[in-house]
Amino acid sequence: MKRPWLVIALLLSVGINIGILAVIGTARVRQRGPRPEMHFQDREGRDRHFPPVEKLAERLGLEGDNRDRFIEQQQAFFGVYQEIRQDLMVVRQSLRAEVGAAAPDEEHIEELLAETARLTAELNRAFVDSVLSTRDLLDERQERVYFSMLERLRERGESRWQRGEGPHGRDGRRGGPPGL
Repeated sequence: MKRPWLVIALLLSVGINIGILAVIGTARVRQRGPRPEMHFQDREGRDRHFPPVEKLAERLGLEGDNRDRFIEQQQAFFGVYQEIRQDLMVVRQSLRAEVGAAAPDEEHIEELLAETARLTAELNRAFVDSVLSTRDLLDERQERVYFSMLERLRERGESRWQRGEGPHGRDGRRGGPPGL
């Protein structure tokens, strides 16, 4: 292959997306009882819901102002996440379409890859900012629990992909190669 950096970038993108999807998916699977009323409208006016961040706050043992700030920060993160993820999905659909076209436009493919990289970097930045701002609210014990939760979610996401269960079904694909 002429562009090994492309393969590396796509693999990194897949790994990051697995971790984020694992966080959201695990929160939904573990949810018991009625879903908290936390939602926002995306750019197209559709209702989107946040995972039950109150449960995460409880697991961390957060109380008072730190609990309120934690919930607010997580809601802000998931709002940004949803918006960027939607944009990334549109770009990846365009990329799949261009790659599968009878006469792919190499210049357009490069533009779409650059946009995918930019949006993936935005997702990474949002995640890192969320983790750093969350750490500011936690004591040492809570921080250990928090990182342990993140690690378990990452591991679950990786094992799910190893079993061939991507976010779009058992084969991990929806109309194109995984990661595109």
